[in-house]
Amino acid sequence: MPREDGFKMNVADRTVEIVRALGEIDMDNLTREVQDAGGHSVWWAVLAAEQDAKIEHTRLALKTAEAEKAQKYRVEKSRLSEKVTEAMVQEHLTLDGVLVDLREVMIDEEKKSAILHAVSSAVNQKARTLQNLSFLIGQEHGANREALRDRVKDGIAKERRSERTPV
Repeated sequence: MPREDGFKMNVADRTVEIVRALGEIDMDNLTREVQDAGGHSVWWAVLAAEQDAKIEHTRLALKTAEAEKAQKYRVEKSRLSEKVTEAMVQEHLTLDGVLVDLREVMIDEEKKSAILHAVSSAVNQKARTLQNLSFLIGQEHGANREALRDRVKDGIAKERRSERTPV
């Protein structure tokens, strides 16, 4: 359900809508909230890792382009028998349009990564809140906190075993 207070971001050929209301908990369906929290955490962590990889690829492309352009500039100046200083090379690289474009791409990728890490952190916090909420609800109904923890761990283990079972 799209919200007006969110924004969209393209990540790994998918459009992700990030909303500011991550802290909302569906109190009418806590079971689904608790079940979804773990999966959402993993999903956001994967998206964040993919974005971090894009940053590293962009950083590599930028460094490679800078090195190639610096080398080309030095060779060009030496053919003309002109003196070349590191300050001149740096100035040339700073003003190069292609490198400026790559730096802007890098800035955008780093922004996306920061947003994804913030969202991933919020999702993980929501998962912890839901787990604590489920324990508190269980205690209100007389359940032992350790028994609840054991039951949650058993449920997670059972779910993992069922995921590994070939269909």
